[in-house]
Amino acid sequence: MPSVLFTRKCPSVNGYVNVDVLVGYAESYDADANRTTVTLTGVQIREREHHVGSVVIKGSVRINGATICSFSPGTSSGTQVNLSTSYSTIPGSTGSALVEHNEDGTGSFTLTLAEAVNATSSFTGCFGYKDPGYKVGILTPANRTVALTAQPRASAILSCAAAAETLESCLLVMEKRSPSYRHAAVFSCLSDTLYTSELFDSSLSFTVPRSWFAAYPTRASLPVTVSVQTYNAGGDAVGAPVTAAMTVTADALMRPKLSAGWAVLTPLNTGAVAGLSGYIRGFSRAAAAFDPTKIDMSDAVGASIASYSVSCQGATDGESPYLTGVLGGGSAAVVCTVTDSRGRSASESFVLPVMDCAAPQLTEPAVFRCDANGAADDEGSRLSVCVRLSYSPLDGQNACTLSAAFAAAGGSYGPETALVSGTPAVLGPVSPDLSYVVRITAADAVGGTAAYYETIPTRRWAMKFRPDGSGVAFGKAAETDGRFEVTEDWDAVFGGDVEIGGDADIAGGMSLGTPLPVSSGGTGADSAAGARAALGIASPVRYYPAQVVAAASNAEILRITDASITADTVCIGCVFADPAYVSGDVTWQSGSGYIAFTGTVTAATAADVILAKKGN
Repeated sequence: MPSVLFTRKCPSVNGYVNVDVLVGYAESYDADANRTTVTLTGVQIREREHHVGSVVIKGSVRINGATICSFSPGTSSGTQVNLSTSYSTIPGSTGSALVEHNEDGTGSFTLTLAEAVNATSSFTGCFGYKDPGYKVGILTPANRTVALTAQPRASAILSCAAAAETLESCLLVMEKRSPSYRHAAVFSCLSDTLYTSELFDSSLSFTVPRSWFAAYPTRASLPVTVSVQTYNAGGDAVGAPVTAAMTVTADALMRPKLSAGWAVLTPLNTGAVAGLSGYIRGFSRAAAAFDPTKIDMSDAVGASIASYSVSCQGATDGESPYLTGVLGGGSAAVVCTVTDSRGRSASESFVLPVMDCAAPQLTEPAVFRCDANGAADDEGSRLSVCVRLSYSPLDGQNACTLSAAFAAAGGSYGPETALVSGTPAVLGPVSPDLSYVVRITAADAVGGTAAYYETIPTRRWAMKFRPDGSGVAFGKAAETDGRFEVTEDWDAVFGGDVEIGGDADIAGGMSLGTPLPVSSGGTGADSAAGARAALGIASPVRYYPAQVVAAASNAEILRITDASITADTVCIGCVFADPAYVSGDVTWQSGSGYIAFTGTVTAATAADVILAKKGN
């Protein structure tokens, strides 16, 4: 236990005597506040040569000028001790004071033996004792500078970046507690040491390396702890390490780096276009293949390839075999992407040329009765047929057949006759007293079809009876038993009322004075737009008659191509010709410019199709 000894030669009746005052104390250091509590453990007194006996102690003990304890102030009796050659402890000689240390942990205080608080005039200015009959005093001031136990203090972190990216320069600055101090910094993440610096003075400049991420393939940021140990000039550690936290983020270029050929797109042509090359509108998909040997992962230190994806027309496929949807016309923008285990990605965009694939088009049709040489003849026994054909060549990979067939009214079509675009062909023979329907059909190699129908009337008669008188016709030959027929280019005008006892089959239009209400089976309007509004139809309904249906088994049987068709197009009616040859359900899928039907059909046939938009 430390103590401070005060020795004085004090006057007495017998001359001078030597008196020793021993002040004991203890220290308690508060590292956070950098101060020590000094506690008096007792003040002892003795006289070296004589046994004086019982005396009254007068005085006080002060630390840095503050009174810690005081004895018998202003009295002739009070705090008494037996003064002899052995030390006696003065009762009540305890107390404490707070003493601040210097920044480097050193410190001191002034210990003073002083007069008592409120001392009488006879004892003013001294710490002493009084025995019976006379006074003995210890002359003051009695001061001692007492050094505190030095407490080595580590330097503090003055500044350290709270966040940084890899390849960024950072500065760590220390607040030194001694000019001789040096420091070493350790950077760690979780339980791993990332970097240990050399000894530095008051600051450390460093660049955050990408290598810190090598052991963390799934992390894009790291929680880093900076721990700094202080060392003295002798190389001994001073105090405990001080720490700071920082978040290190992988820089933006820590991602896969692509080289030519890492992603390759090829057309996937199936069904009607199987075996064809290039991208074909309404049929083709793009298939992406990825080569990991052409993906440089060196910048994405520690990471690995996690996934690939291909995106086109708003849809993304992240699973093998990495396919786009069916491509629309014009050109298609495709984006191929690779993503690493940190979620960092790199992409490349491709623009694919897409060949247009429209249904065959039939224009400039010319169909009429003729003689055997093809010359127009209203009473001819032959039919002249001519049309111009256009279709999508698909870089020479597509072919299209063009043919015509005819059928007597109510009968079946005969065999097909091949046609040459723009060149008239003569079909027949036919009867001049029967009307015929001529069908011109085009079918290309990828399932596109077109058809044109024209009715050829009988030869003209003012009035003509059936041979047995069972029917009559005006302007044409009578073709059906039990019917009253009028040629299609004549109008019937009745001056009075017309009463119909049976059903009325009206093949053409009928003009009404006022619109027929919806409640009576009408449209409630006199225009197409008004009729759609009255019937609650949001957009026009389109009718596609006599579409060619191909024989197939659970595959595409019919495709209609039209620029007005979109992914919102729906089929609201599909009526197959008799016999239908359809087995099982038929499904459809629409896209940009096309609608395709899938099912099983045992023989080629035809269908009338009605399309509308969602919401109709």
